[in-house]
Formats: sequence, structure tokens, C-alpha cells
Amino acid sequence: MMKHILKFDKDGNPIGVTTFEPEFEATLLEDEMLIEGSLPADFGEICTSWRKVEGGLRHVGTGGRWSRWNQDGQSWDFDANLARESVIADLKMRRKVEESSGFLHRGFLFDSDQASLARIQMECALAQNAMAKKQAYSNKWILADNSEYEINSAEEMIEIQVSASEHSKACHERYIQKKTAAVLAKTAEEFLSILEK
Repeated sequence: MMKHILKFDKDGNPIGVTTFEPEFEATLLEDEMLIEGSLPADFGEICTSWRKVEGGLRHVGTGGRWSRWNQDGQSWDFDANLARESVIADLKMRRKVEESSGFLHRGFLFDSDQASLARIQMECALAQNAMAKKQAYSNKWILADNSEYEINSAEEMIEIQVSASEHSKACHERYIQKKTAAVLAKTAEEFLSILEK
């Protein structure tokens, strides 16, 4: 019969397991527990839904979305700090997706991924150069739907870059507004409301 030593953090969360041959004599530390025979579940499941309790190991479920195990109360409790970290990370990811999902200029959808924005910036430099030399400027641009868009002046090319900048700024402002709300939020309902807006 194998022996397993489970290691726990200060909150009673399993953080490691070491398996030994039956003849091994173990000296346990305060944050360890000996289990002889087979583990009650695989270690991944033990980490998510089992906790150290008085006298042993107990299946306690997985708690809510932003819950931490309360070793003293032997229950899952809402953790506003965990919720805040999770919501802010989610908001950052959403901002990146929104920023790179395209922007409108004169009702046409332009790509706004990093490569497209770099091309817009380079093309603006050419348009500004044409303006400085008082030369005509025109270009055909491939839109997000792969159709062509005719740019008939250097000024319009610069307007396209301004539209891209305004799109990025609007995405950032929405992110800052929601992040500020997340910093101030205290309840699960408030955090959910931020994500639903």
C-alpha cells in the first residue's frame, strides 16, 4: 500500500503531493498530511475541490467563480481581491480584442491589428511627404472585408490614421472607466455588472 504526503498552504489548499513506497517512514511537517493507500482522487481534483479539515481531507466542492477556501470557517468565501484581479485581466484582454477588431472611417471598416496600424503609419509618412512636396497622392487600401477603398488625397490618408487613433483612444477610455469601477467594486454583483456592460 503506497503512502502519499500531501502538502498544504496556510489556507488548507493542497499544493503538492509526494508518493513513497509502503516501507518509507515519514516525519510530517505541520503543513503536511499522510495518506496511506490510494488518494481519494487525482491530484488535480484534490487541488480544486478537496481541503484539509480537522482530522483529515474532505471534498468541499469548488466554490464560486471568485471564491477562496476559508480554512477557519471551513467554507468557500467570496474574495473581492481575487475577483478584482480576474476582472481587470479580463478587461485588458477585451480591450486588446476590441482595439484589433477594426475601426470605422467614413463608414468603412479598416483593419486595426498591429501590422495594419504599422502600414497606416508608414503610408501616412508617404502622404505627408507628398503634401510637403505639393504632389498628388492616391492609394488603394484593402479593407477588413477584403474590398478595395480608394484614397484620393494625402489629407484623407491622414484622416484614416486619425480615425485609427480615435478608435484606440475610445477603447482605452472604456477600459479605464471599467477598471476604475473594478478597483472600487466590493461585491460579486458589482464585478459581474462591470463585465456585462
